[in-house]
Amino acid sequence: MYLRTPRRYSRGGRRRNYVNTQWLWLWLLTPVIVLVGVFIYNNQEDARAVVGDVVGEVIDTAQNAAATIGAPTAVPTQDPGENLARASEAWQRGAIQEAVETYRQIISAVPNDLPVHYQYTLGLVMQDRDREALAAAEDTVTANPFSPDAWSIRAMAQARSGSYGQAVASAQRALELAPQNEARDNPAVAQSRARALAFLAEAYFYDEQYERAETTVEEALALDPDSFEAYYVRGLVNWIYNIDRDAAMEDFQTAYNLVPNMIYIGVEMTYLDGEIQLARQNQGETPDYTQAIDRVEGILEVNPDHTRSLFWLGDYYLRIQGEPNQASDYLARCAASNPDYAPCHYLLGRARRGQENFTDALLSYQAAIQTAQPGDSLLARYYYWSAEAQLQLTNLSACLASLQQAVEIAQEIGDQVVLDAYATLSQQCGAFVAQPTPTPEATAEPAGDV
Repeated sequence: MYLRTPRRYSRGGRRRNYVNTQWLWLWLLTPVIVLVGVFIYNNQEDARAVVGDVVGEVIDTAQNAAATIGAPTAVPTQDPGENLARASEAWQRGAIQEAVETYRQIISAVPNDLPVHYQYTLGLVMQDRDREALAAAEDTVTANPFSPDAWSIRAMAQARSGSYGQAVASAQRALELAPQNEARDNPAVAQSRARALAFLAEAYFYDEQYERAETTVEEALALDPDSFEAYYVRGLVNWIYNIDRDAAMEDFQTAYNLVPNMIYIGVEMTYLDGEIQLARQNQGETPDYTQAIDRVEGILEVNPDHTRSLFWLGDYYLRIQGEPNQASDYLARCAASNPDYAPCHYLLGRARRGQENFTDALLSYQAAIQTAQPGDSLLARYYYWSAEAQLQLTNLSACLASLQQAVEIAQEIGDQVVLDAYATLSQQCGAFVAQPTPTPEATAEPAGDV
């Protein structure tokens, strides 16, 4: 017997397919793939661009996703309007320090707002922050290079920093942008031209071209009789060149009445008033510093870090009142608030000497030397008193080295006070050096302390 292998039956099952479907699809798709390949080959540039765009979009999407992982939520840009209003209000009441700090917070948000840049630069000038003022002046010109006022404030900043030639060039550019023929018929142009002439005169004044300064400032006043900038410069000319303190005070007062918030004018009046009272004292009369003190203290109430106000009070208490402790307080504030202002460091050294604190006095003199600007008329005295401090600390070789620097500079700039005091100190430092002969151009300074 044999066993039959049972057949497998399937009810309703498929009937056997005698055509292989895989081969069927191969024969159908192969011609299509070939045709597509030929098309891409014949159109390579177009295909490459399309594929590149798609791939680029994918890559950009991936990069953006990676870059924003963990990124902070975007903060909306602050509207500078509120700060501008605050700065304007502070400016109007003479709180220049507050206005400048407020402008600083939003100055980058208003790159083309000329009045803001102008006031920011002027505020820095009034605070004797010359380096910052120069940078701000450049931004002012960038804000509107076709504005005569932008070039005028640049001239002022350059003159205050000792760049007199550049200041003259900037002021002349301002005059080109506010021509005389337009100034006759346009009050705004006339005002801008008068301002440019005033700042040109100021550059001439600081460069000791006094006659040119005088004629230029008169031209400014003829164009705009209410130019406070011109009255201020004419006050300087009358004070230093014409030696007419009364006329100078009248000019300063006129300017200050026009713009009581321009504190640099009030400070200049205080310095002139102090000089008038000191002259009275030297003549045996009773001086009265009340008005000068009240004026400068009023400025400090709203500008507590104002450099020249602090310096004046320090000088007053040191030299007039003979109170080095109180002087030191004002001068330490001055040096801290404006580390680049060499005279504050110098006078602080003098006050510390009065306190017999010779180590700190020497540090102050050295700071004055390091921060002195080109053309500083007190530079020889910085070295002289540095030598004296070295003497007090028994550093005789350093004393002689500083003293040699002092006399060389004094001969160059004509500081007769240092030249007269040189020989005595040189002997005390351990060596005798003959008293130097001043150069023919040297002029004796009024009598006073070194």
